[in-house]
Amino acid sequence: MKTVEVERHNQKMIDTAGPILSQLHERGFLAYIVGGAVRDLLCKRPITDIDIVTEATPEEISTVFAKTFSMNNQHQTVIVRHSGCLFEVTTQRGKSIDEDLLMRDFTINSMALDQKGQLFDPLDGQADIKNQVIRSHEPAARMSEDPLRMLRAYRFSSDLGFKVSENLGEIIRNQAETLSRVAMERISKEFYKLVSGRFKQTALKELASSGLYKHCGLPQLDKKAISFLRELPVLRNEKEEVIWTFICLSMNLTSESHLKGFLFSNQLTKDVRNRLAAFTYRKNHTWEVLSLYRTSIEVALDVERVRELTDKSYMSNEELLTMWEQLPIQSKNDLAVTGTDLLRHFKREAGPWLGEAILWVEEQVVTGNLPNEKDTLLQAIVTSNTGEG
Repeated sequence: MKTVEVERHNQKMIDTAGPILSQLHERGFLAYIVGGAVRDLLCKRPITDIDIVTEATPEEISTVFAKTFSMNNQHQTVIVRHSGCLFEVTTQRGKSIDEDLLMRDFTINSMALDQKGQLFDPLDGQADIKNQVIRSHEPAARMSEDPLRMLRAYRFSSDLGFKVSENLGEIIRNQAETLSRVAMERISKEFYKLVSGRFKQTALKELASSGLYKHCGLPQLDKKAISFLRELPVLRNEKEEVIWTFICLSMNLTSESHLKGFLFSNQLTKDVRNRLAAFTYRKNHTWEVLSLYRTSIEVALDVERVRELTDKSYMSNEELLTMWEQLPIQSKNDLAVTGTDLLRHFKREAGPWLGEAILWVEEQVVTGNLPNEKDTLLQAIVTSNTGEG
């Protein structure tokens, strides 16, 4: 049986999993490193996380380790905390490690390492890595078990530069509509990873040819949107908000109601919405002090990056940062007066007038019409009748 050579940059990750495997073995349970970590070792790519499979049941796993908690899912996975790291430890399917590996999504993910570094590869995933092919054992069954795997095939194609095998591609075309049964959040995460991949241009082309995109549930995801994303430079090193902004632009999505349909957190929805709004503003305007202040430097920098990658005129980071640093204030917290100051000064109850007065003061200070001095600002509010009501 082959022993896998571990490169230095991955040795530390493998070493952290060693005690997990050893403790399970000491209690009489076989255990293995599986899936993506083994694939990445053989591809000579950095390992980002390690999954472990074992003969032990979730209950038995919890008795072996002091710090665990159950993920409470169908895969019987327990999270084990060890030496400051988290490991997903899952109960083996079938009667042996080979049986478990036969049921995994793709052959390149159907390999395992034992604690001695010996490789288990019943489906010859090594050959598929060498030939750069994404293949599945009994693909109709594997794709039926979890239709998201069809989208994952193209996501791995985008990440690794491998081609989806003809047999698997045909199964995907035949079963494409079953993807619509999958939760939108899971689809969104996979599509994001697909668009983020180094080889997205080819992977997106294959996705379009398969027809699978029609069943992703993403509003207005059509061949035109896919073509827009294909033509963009590689996005793998861009910020998450920037990549999602591109995805939304490809589908002409701007309203929050559309975004909430597939963005998986309120904060991400807000962040992307703000960037889309600022991108729309920049179509017909340049940044000036008030618009930059209201937008924030972080959003403005991202919008200029989007413009740069879509071959539009853009302001450099240096120009924007210089402009930002010269603003008299950079947030409402920098104002010399607060809402409490205004309530005391005008001896009035809080109401709409208070927000209007603060907003007016902000604008006056940002645009340089008033100095950021408490007494001056309070007097200016009196003179302008903004606080009179």
